[in-house]
Amino acid sequence: GPVRMEQLWMVLKGDGARELAFDDDGTIAFGEQWCVLAAVEDIERVIKGEHGATCWPCLGYSGWGAGQLEEELAEGSWLFVEFDEALVLDEDPDAQWERALERLGVAPMAFMMMSGLAQA
Repeated sequence: GPVRMEQLWMVLKGDGARELAFDDDGTIAFGEQWCVLAAVEDIERVIKGEHGATCWPCLGYSGWGAGQLEEELAEGSWLFVEFDEALVLDEDPDAQWERALERLGVAPMAFMMMSGLAQA
């Protein structure tokens, strides 16, 4: 579940977004024109308009204990879909998960059924 609901992240897209990785303090670059900022100083620069990239603010994050994520990956607890900016930029956020699962050939109902089995 959520660990710090007050944590602000800034997702950036556009020419030069990767260069907007102002320092190594919590910046993650991905794709050709994308990065995620977590450092307060970097987010302040974005808010002041010191770039030409489009940005999306995001709040909160979930965390894992030492080795927990690696264990979950090894047991197959995560599903992966290739990065596609259409999934990120979808105008209907409720459809993002459904579209990602559709690309994997997984029906959302499968998770509901798995949940019921775990409780049996």
